[in-house]
Amino acid sequence: MKKTSLAAVILVGLAAVIWTIRVVLEIVLKTYNESVFLFVLNVLCSVVWIVSFIVNLKRYRSNRENK
Repeated sequence: MKKTSLAAVILVGLAAVIWTIRVVLEIVLKTYNESVFLFVLNVLCSVVWIVSFIVNLKRYRSNRENK
């Protein structure tokens, strides 16, 4: 399995935060009424980024502990 770098973990975490903020702002500002499909797609992408961050963080921490 390929080692995960700290930079990759930070970049994926940043993408997860940005996408989640975007979805929350759509809910707060109620702009999701224009296209429900795009709103659902944004929510799914946000979830994928969060899961990807968690997986990368676990990989990074397990590689660090093995050293």
